[in-house]
Amino acid sequence: MFSRPPIPFRGLGLRLMPQAFAVLGVSFLAAFVFPSRSCAQASSPQTYFTDSLTGPTSPNLAPIPSAKYGYTASGLERTQSDNATDRPMVTTALDTYLAQTNFVAEVTVTLPSSDLLFFGLGQGNSDPGYDNEPSNAFYFRVHNNFQGYSGIQADVRTTSADPSSGYQAVNQIGTYSSGSTITLRIERLGDTLTMSIVGGGSVTYSLSAYPSLGLTNTNTLLFFGNTNVGSVFSNLKIYPVPLPVVTSDTVSGGYGTPFSYTISATNSPTSYAATGLPSGLALSGNTISGTLPSGIGPITIGLSATNEWGSGTGTLTINVVDTTPPVITAPGTVTAEATSAAGAVVTFTATATDAISGTVPVVATPPSGSTFPLGISSVSLSATDAAGNTATQTMLVNVEDTTPPTLVVPANIKAEATSAAGAVVTFSATATDLVTSSPTIAYSVAPGSTFPLGVTTVNVTATDGAGNVAKGSFTVTVVDTTPPTVTASLTPVRAGGDDESAQLFKVAFSATDLFGIKGAAQATLNGVAVTNGQLVRLKLIRSGAQRVDSDDHVLQIRATSFTLTVTATDTNGNVGTATAVPVFVKHGSDGEDKDGGKPDRGGDGKKTDKGGHDGKDS
Repeated sequence: MFSRPPIPFRGLGLRLMPQAFAVLGVSFLAAFVFPSRSCAQASSPQTYFTDSLTGPTSPNLAPIPSAKYGYTASGLERTQSDNATDRPMVTTALDTYLAQTNFVAEVTVTLPSSDLLFFGLGQGNSDPGYDNEPSNAFYFRVHNNFQGYSGIQADVRTTSADPSSGYQAVNQIGTYSSGSTITLRIERLGDTLTMSIVGGGSVTYSLSAYPSLGLTNTNTLLFFGNTNVGSVFSNLKIYPVPLPVVTSDTVSGGYGTPFSYTISATNSPTSYAATGLPSGLALSGNTISGTLPSGIGPITIGLSATNEWGSGTGTLTINVVDTTPPVITAPGTVTAEATSAAGAVVTFTATATDAISGTVPVVATPPSGSTFPLGISSVSLSATDAAGNTATQTMLVNVEDTTPPTLVVPANIKAEATSAAGAVVTFSATATDLVTSSPTIAYSVAPGSTFPLGVTTVNVTATDGAGNVAKGSFTVTVVDTTPPTVTASLTPVRAGGDDESAQLFKVAFSATDLFGIKGAAQATLNGVAVTNGQLVRLKLIRSGAQRVDSDDHVLQIRATSFTLTVTATDTNGNVGTATAVPVFVKHGSDGEDKDGGKPDRGGDGKKTDKGGHDGKDS
């Protein structure tokens, strides 16, 4: 195996095109190209040599070193790795290609694993002082993950006692990864030699700048080879440079008239040129167009077409004759808005001029100022000069209805919810149009629908017969501002023993709402939380501070007054409240009311206890 690291990049006497690229798992094309001897090429250029490298079918290859290479269905594959002293190359026959001043050579290779690959033009010998690498040659040196390095070099090398000084030029023109398929190309155009990766980087050398290579017409051949098993070479081709062939032509045209001519050329030109163009004509792409000048006689124009290999030339002769009709100037299409169902009155202007007759009249059918119906109508125009040359043209009148109806929508509506579903809301919109008597009105939510709680946007459209649409919208807001219905009561259960002011009451309350109660209703008795159905013992005193305690697990409150407060909040945040005060019923020792059965309300705390109690504990 070749063990020397990649040579540092350096160049002598070359023009470098720094288009280096890195590609992962993508096919690349690199090739050697030399132009052919003749400037005029056939549309399908002769192929000097082509070989798929899938079998020993071509006499143009020298016998391959079969101990190192073998043919497969995919191409010629290395079958035995080298040891850096046995590095044979596959070569073409001698006396074949350097004699061609211009030609192209290319080969495709697939590198599925680590390898070191060569492809070049030279004497086909190797340098034993430098691991038998090619010498006296221009060649590609391709590393595929070799010692951690992947790159494509275009090198120039001679044989030298000092291996490093044998390199005349080293330039990296691309990188790639294992598994790539690449095609390498060499182009020769006279003294110029370009080594490239099609679609990627390239470098150009001058043959005469490297006389030490000793290349002649009788010792030069193409060679390729690699070091490891697995790489496959295929599609070796050598062919002339296909220059464009331009078709010469003669055409006629009237002076002052529009002119267009497309240059015809073979072999895929990439650019075109024309010389001797008169004023009024210009070249764009491969088309000469414009207006022919006034004056009768021939005009000769030089034509050329260029592809990547070179250029071909031809001539175009234009015979200018007097067949020019007047030039009509008119709008292509006049557009008018309909003013009624009948259409619209449309006016327009068309003129005509002639290089000889000057201004000539234009006849329009139907004439300007006519009433044109809805839609597109054609107007025929004609103008004739003194020589009898007639120009005709057609213009269009397009009467259209692009005006949408006038739509009036209701103002925003606010409604109170009447049920948990929301509220039924009715409304209507109106629309008028110049052409359509009754535009169609549509609503996103129909009038009379039940609108849910919150804001609903109603989109309204009005469409006329031409499909013009007017749009509008308004909102319907359904609100819930009604608080819950809350009830509260303190119901006497029995008197409280000997103390006529101490009695037992039952707490009762409820809360209802259309949208439901958030959580549960909350109740307090003189600030003390109580629950629905709870029994409480209340003792009414005339004065003194409130006291809360428990007697036999029954809440007991003594105070000068009592108020039960119940609060409930619905799911929309509305709050309802209710209050209740206890009614104390006094009894004598015999169970009869000593003051006539009049109740003592615990809300004022002032009424005197008939039993002689002052409201204080004894």
